[in-house]
Parts: sequence; C-alpha cells; structure tokens
Amino acid sequence: MKKLLTTLLLTFTIAAANAQSFVSDIRHELGTKPEVNINIGTWLVKLMMKFADEDDPEAKALMDGLKRIKVTVFELEDKHNNRRLNAIIENKIQSLSAKGYEQLVSVRDHGDNVFILAKIKGDLMQDAMIIAYEKGDELAIISLKGDVNLKQLAMISNEYDVDIDDELDI
Repeated sequence: MKKLLTTLLLTFTIAAANAQSFVSDIRHELGTKPEVNINIGTWLVKLMMKFADEDDPEAKALMDGLKRIKVTVFELEDKHNNRRLNAIIENKIQSLSAKGYEQLVSVRDHGDNVFILAKIKGDLMQDAMIIAYEKGDELAIISLKGDVNLKQLAMISNEYDVDIDDELDI
C-alpha cells in the first residue's frame, strides 16, 4: 500500500509539473498578468448558439462542435526579452506538433508573427491554437477546443471571399 501511495504521489507531482500551461510560462516570463482573459466554456458556447442568427445556419452548425474558446492577451513593452519570448513560443509550437497538431499558418514579418496550429482528422479540425505576437505591442493566444467541420468553414469563408479550400485540401 505504501508503494502504491508513493507511486500515485509521484505520478501526480510529475503531472502537475507538466501541466504548467503556455499562458503560465508567458505570464512568468513577462512578470505580468494578461490584459484580457476570456474563457468561454461549453454552456456559454451553447448559449451563444441559441442567440445565433437564424438566417445563418452554416455559422450555427460550424460552432456546434466547439466546447471551449479561450482568449488571452498580454500587453508587451520594449523592455521584455523578445528572444526568450520567441523561444517559449517556438517550444509551444514544437510541443503541439509532437502532439499531432499541424502548423496551418506561419507568418513572420518584421516583428509580427502569427501561427495557427490545429489537429486535423478527416473533415474535422479538432482543437486549434492561434498565436499572434507583435514585438513591443501585444501577444494574443486563442485556443479553441472541440470540433469544427472544415467543409462548413470553407462554405462560410467563401461567402466572405476567403479561400481556404486549397490550403486545407477540402
């Protein structure tokens, strides 16, 4: 029994150490709390869908598989260590890639960086993370949990003249 308790305690300690989130790493590096922290859980996503426009069933169907939306925004100052911040972001991208996420978008343009990663299974995007980082301005992290039908996303994007069909092989 003592070995079992020791093993369980060790397992939970290791799990807790590994559970330190990306946002916590960023918060620690910056030494500040996020300026914006929005966490929309399943019940609120479903409530939002009830108020969705009845004339837009595609958008409503697109959101149907979402379980959680989390938005975190940090204000950045020039004094922040951009090299260390870049390393944390790169480590997160590598970690997500190792967990089966595909890097759908990678833009690096004069201090502006945008990365979109997602798990793709057939016609479904299962979980996604968007990281937008502008040196000396802000860092935004958007995390989507749940399933998004890529065919529905393509239909909606076509209505707004955004062509994602070729990028996602839909």
